[in-house]
Amino acid sequence: MDDLASFMSVVDRVESAGFAICPGFLPQPEVFALQEHALGRLAAGDFRPAAVGSSTRRRVRPDLRGDEILWLSSPDCGAERRLLERLEVLRLAFNRELSLGLFEFECHYAAYPPAPSTRGTSTASSPTQAGCCRASST
Repeated sequence: MDDLASFMSVVDRVESAGFAICPGFLPQPEVFALQEHALGRLAAGDFRPAAVGSSTRRRVRPDLRGDEILWLSSPDCGAERRLLERLEVLRLAFNRELSLGLFEFECHYAAYPPAPSTRGTSTASSPTQAGCCRASST
């Protein structure tokens, strides 16, 4: 999804449906590099419990959000830098085509706890089996 037409198809989908699911937005090797980096940061304890609300109303509510997040405020590896570059091109396309006036994208990794097992105890042997790690963008 490197050419302008691909970015425009995302803009068109968001304009018509209000959202877009974009398989192939990143090449698979980039996805794997982001996953590996995120899992390393998760293992290092860099993620924090997700919260709800903002400013003075911001609260950690495990009953509402059980995930942990790590904001991508500044790229920590090449894959993050390339992701943020692609999102910047997309932001500019949204502004140009839909006159949105977006100033920035917010991105974070989210690590979700494993689903409750219906067969007794979990025997996950790796971080990817123990939970799910995703990169989100708003």
